[in-house]
Amino acid sequence: MVKVATKNLLNSSEYSNKTSKKKLIEKEAFHEFCKYQKEKLILKINGFVYFIDQCDIIFIEKKDRKSIIHTQKKNYELYSTLESFKGKLCNNFFQSHQSFIVNIKYIETISPTGATYHIQFKDYKEQAFITRQKLNALYKIFDT
Repeated sequence: MVKVATKNLLNSSEYSNKTSKKKLIEKEAFHEFCKYQKEKLILKINGFVYFIDQCDIIFIEKKDRKSIIHTQKKNYELYSTLESFKGKLCNNFFQSHQSFIVNIKYIETISPTGATYHIQFKDYKEQAFITRQKLNALYKIFDT
């Protein structure tokens, strides 16, 4: 009877080790997924799921009730607010205007046009707006 009890204790400790290893692997996989999710923007549009590299996003524009995600290859339109993107985007993104979130790595020039400014992007013909207050905030980001 002692032998059986010892064997059951060994089996329970092996089981405990296996479950803790399994939990550790699941936790690591979850952290990898979270890291992956930060690098990718996952969009659901008309039943399709798109995985977009954030580094490919030039800017996001709010037009009427839709958000338009501008990339070098394609534009993606979906019903969403700019606010819903803020927590999902990495630090390269900056809200330049109430209707625009821009990837600062693509900014080539900023030129004045009346009360606001236009942002021109590298190798991309479309432009975004930036307000004077946001321009000053952008200067502070680059100064630090």
